[in-house]
Amino acid sequence: MEEIKIDMGRTAILKSLTQYRTYSGTTDVLPTKKLNDMIIQLTMEKASRFRVEVYTIQPKLTPLAYNGGLSQIFILPRITCIAKLVYPEPIQDRNKDFSALTLIWYQNHYAFPIDSHILYAIKNMPWDDLSGEYCY
Repeated sequence: MEEIKIDMGRTAILKSLTQYRTYSGTTDVLPTKKLNDMIIQLTMEKASRFRVEVYTIQPKLTPLAYNGGLSQIFILPRITCIAKLVYPEPIQDRNKDFSALTLIWYQNHYAFPIDSHILYAIKNMPWDDLSGEYCY
């Protein structure tokens, strides 16, 4: 099992990691804001199958030179990552057994490693506010 540092010095356990090419399934379509928003929304819907809270780290968009200049076309990072993170204690409700969060991020290569700016974002996200609490 892989461990990932989260806020307040805690360590979460990486229970699963799904990765795939961000634009797989799209054909000859420019990465417009509409397409990128749709990809992010569909990824969130896919991630909800874990039945825990879902959070997306805002992806870094790269402008695309198109027809000799920059237009309003931006590319998401090449790889979509969906991880289920579990912290082995509840945060507030002592009647629960653990807290968990499904985390989505985008980076330009398959993990591992996880990009340093993503690890920084994970470490600094407010786990207590984003995660849910569950029983075994």
